[in-house]
Amino acid sequence: MIKPRQSRSLETHNKILKAAIQCIAEVGYANTSTQMIAKKAGVSKGGIFARFPNKVALFTELTVSIESNARNQAFFKITSEFLQKTVIERAHWFVIQYYEFCKTKEGRALNEIWSALELNADLRHSLREHLEFNMSIGDLHNVFPECAKSNEIKFLSQMLYACVDMIATNERLVGNKDIEFQLEYLARRLETDINLLKKNCN
Repeated sequence: MIKPRQSRSLETHNKILKAAIQCIAEVGYANTSTQMIAKKAGVSKGGIFARFPNKVALFTELTVSIESNARNQAFFKITSEFLQKTVIERAHWFVIQYYEFCKTKEGRALNEIWSALELNADLRHSLREHLEFNMSIGDLHNVFPECAKSNEIKFLSQMLYACVDMIATNERLVGNKDIEFQLEYLARRLETDINLLKKNCN
């Protein structure tokens, strides 16, 4: 049983993470300060540093938390009934699910953090283990378990994420009249690749 003090501490912890998501989504990673997060969360800077030694530690936990929650929510929907759907139906589902996530505050914040890696060595070092995990997990295997969990499915997962990220970012920055075509094209491309992988498994 969680004691009242523990409950309040967890609530404050979650408020800080939620405030960080809002700040990054609104002004970007580089322009988000711990002072800004503290104000948004209604806590002192000391309250943040009591839980996170620095900004990098905060954003590292935030990244892992966002991705873990997103995976859990998405894969909870994958039932035995869902897996009976055709390859193109599951491909459409995966592409649209991730595209919709990219448009959320969490998705925008995550994109900002990953985009900052190239210029921020400390953040890159802190997230290295998680990045390696992302490269190795092969999320598409959960949607298409008939394919072996191979290097091909792992690479295809990362490639698809990158393509959808780009589509969502372009839409947010400059608008995108071709978005329906692009998402449909990705789903069809995914269908082709999955069918090829299935053939190689047999």
